[in-house]
Amino acid sequence: METKNATYYHLILDKSGSMNSHYNETLEGLNEKLLSIQNIQKRNPEIPIYVSLTLFSDSPELVFENVPASELQPLTKTDYVLDGMTGLLDAVGTVINRMEYE
Repeated sequence: METKNATYYHLILDKSGSMNSHYNETLEGLNEKLLSIQNIQKRNPEIPIYVSLTLFSDSPELVFENVPASELQPLTKTDYVLDGMTGLLDAVGTVINRMEYE
């Protein structure tokens, strides 16, 4: 069987206080996305898929990095706690730098 290049997903999620009114929908949406990525992996076992997650508010927080899709676990309310102010540009810049390094 031929092995193809790996696919990398890096999800970025706002955890600032401004997310309070959409907290449950955001957490559910993220977990649906993780499940979707797992399903893609199941349909394409010959292509390794790795997933990373960065949360951001005042500063970016790398939650996990390059986890194989088959090992993903849903995020819980303990994992996704709102705090701080929005720092989206800092988070995006940090993720781009990390992915370029990889």
